[in-house]
Amino acid sequence: MLLSNVLYRTSVMITAAVMEDSRADGLAPLSLMPDHWAAKVIPWLYASITVVGVLGNLCVLITIFAVQRLHDTTNYLIANLALADLLFVVLCVPFTAYSYMRSWPFSRLFCVFSIHLQYICAYASVWTLVLLALDRFMAVVYPVKSQELRNRRRYVILGCVILWVLVTVFNFFILSDAGVFQFETEENGTWTACVDSVSIAYGTADKAGVMTFYLAFNIFAYFLPLTVTYSLYYIMLRRLWANKAELKLSKEVFKMKKRVTHVVLLVSIVFGVCWFLQNLRFFIQALDYPEASFWQEDMSTLLSVQSIAQACCYANSCLNPILYGLMSNRFRHEAINLLSRIRYRLGLATTRKASEYEVQLMRSTPRRSRFETSPNGITPKRGSRVRNSDEIELDGAVTNGIEKRVTMNTLVVASAEGTNQISLLN
Repeated sequence: MLLSNVLYRTSVMITAAVMEDSRADGLAPLSLMPDHWAAKVIPWLYASITVVGVLGNLCVLITIFAVQRLHDTTNYLIANLALADLLFVVLCVPFTAYSYMRSWPFSRLFCVFSIHLQYICAYASVWTLVLLALDRFMAVVYPVKSQELRNRRRYVILGCVILWVLVTVFNFFILSDAGVFQFETEENGTWTACVDSVSIAYGTADKAGVMTFYLAFNIFAYFLPLTVTYSLYYIMLRRLWANKAELKLSKEVFKMKKRVTHVVLLVSIVFGVCWFLQNLRFFIQALDYPEASFWQEDMSTLLSVQSIAQACCYANSCLNPILYGLMSNRFRHEAINLLSRIRYRLGLATTRKASEYEVQLMRSTPRRSRFETSPNGITPKRGSRVRNSDEIELDGAVTNGIEKRVTMNTLVVASAEGTNQISLLN
């Protein structure tokens, strides 16, 4: 499991009986120290991260794909980021939490499969941030030249597909040694762990292999993509503040582009902060191998360091939807509007079922004379239908909803001054 699990490679001994030959790097079992603060906090923290991450990223995905006017390049990339975060939360956090407390219960094949998917999602997340930065760069620095390219959404979809393929192939080679590792403990007998590298776990890997394993993640999943991302934003922000006139943007469009750029930049900064400790830990372990790093000298320190570093990584996958909600009026509006439509349709379905029941009831009872009056005292015309109060209220809700949507669409189009693409982050 990515970063969570278990490169059992230190001189920290789980018990005195295995002090000389057991090495633990990523995931020391919390069940061996039930009184440690991490044993009490981590299960609840990981459960919260999973719930918030799943609901938040699902909300982003559903909002983007259900609202037609959000189908543009920036929002497609945001959807790709939400998909990577969603898969990461589902595939990584629950299994890591379980491995903290129990021996790995699944097969070796499932272990290898889950590790590969976790690394793939981590790489896909950070390189999607690069694509978002490039999209913002083109929109801000070359707004006219890039308009036709950015309007062709199939290019963005193709780019996302290529990204997933490349990170899959890359990790196929890096994670060729993933598998199941076993060691003995006095309290629990044989302990099985799903590890990123079996040879590193047993301490049999050579120095070059360990450096390649750790530093490949440091470089290609952190330093390189973030360097590219922050460089693009540096150029963009300079152009936004210094050369507004040259960009040939109206005041409203300029504010919109600046706001979107700032939100995406904040997402990138949060990613860098959340993943910093884990990458620093990987870097130090690569330099120290085969010796233990300083935090691996005792079990309590190891548990504290790994718990904090991994919790920061996992929290990143549930923070992005929160950032969209806090900073984006557009996201809040579209999400609330979509929820209202879903509630309305559920109510409509209930009304239809009630109407079908009324029709069946009318068919099973004798018909009234056509000269009888309706319940409200008004005689309907021939061929007309008496409408109940529920139907009248429903029609009123539909009319009000249509009027509100028309008004909102008019305001959005007017504020964008003819711009066809409306970013979710506005």
